[in-house]
Amino acid sequence: LDKNFRLLREDAVGAMRENILAPRPSKVWKNARIIGASCQHAFNPKGTAPLYFLMQLDPHKSIDWKKQRSLPNDGLIVLSNERTSHVMASIFVRKCDDPGEWLQHPGGPIIGVKFHHAAEVQKAIRDVAENKSINEIFQKNVEKLAKATDGKEKIGALPNDLKANFKTYDVTEVSDSFFAYKPVLESLRSMASVPLSDELVHLRDNGPRPDYLPRNVRLPASFNRVECDLENWSHTSMVEQTTLNESQSRALQLALTSKVALIQGPPGTGKTFV
Repeated sequence: LDKNFRLLREDAVGAMRENILAPRPSKVWKNARIIGASCQHAFNPKGTAPLYFLMQLDPHKSIDWKKQRSLPNDGLIVLSNERTSHVMASIFVRKCDDPGEWLQHPGGPIIGVKFHHAAEVQKAIRDVAENKSINEIFQKNVEKLAKATDGKEKIGALPNDLKANFKTYDVTEVSDSFFAYKPVLESLRSMASVPLSDELVHLRDNGPRPDYLPRNVRLPASFNRVECDLENWSHTSMVEQTTLNESQSRALQLALTSKVALIQGPPGTGKTFV
């Protein structure tokens, strides 16, 4: 269990480590600033959600967010700047369908992010407070530009005079699959033993027929509803009464009389049918 846990963890963490140390330019977003917080459900105005923070980024070149896979839901990101070591967060809201809002905001794409430690949540709240006044000025400038150009132009990189006053981070996308690994890792870490350990770990031979299987079974229609005595299995009879060949009959017998069975063979040998 310990080896499996460590190997699987390294599969997840190793890729993340590489993405942090040598990120691809397309995975790095500059001048990310935390501009608000919300508990409102992003897709249901009447619903509630866990506390998340609104983060606005400098835009890359024009992006079709409906096709682009950047900043995916549940993706793991790292925030860093000259004063802050790496801080992990996850993407909680990714909305691309609302013109002028969220990922299509003219001031730069906005995502909802969650922090997973109390100290980081408190720090994000302080960031919101520090950025509040300068963000109000920035958003007014964005609104003026949108009105003057009928929404056809967007703010580019954050202007230097505002950049100096915002508290900003570089955001690096490090994983879009970590939260698929997480429940497996947590389960492995909490498991005291492996289910079916006799068969899977110690590779002991199958014992007697499992208690949950009756001695006599009737096969389904695809096997001509043949009745079988699992303790007196006849491959000759099975080949004569069904469409199975002897190899398939042996595989079926193994599956019906074992707690764990591995059936293998090249394409077209009837694995799926059995």
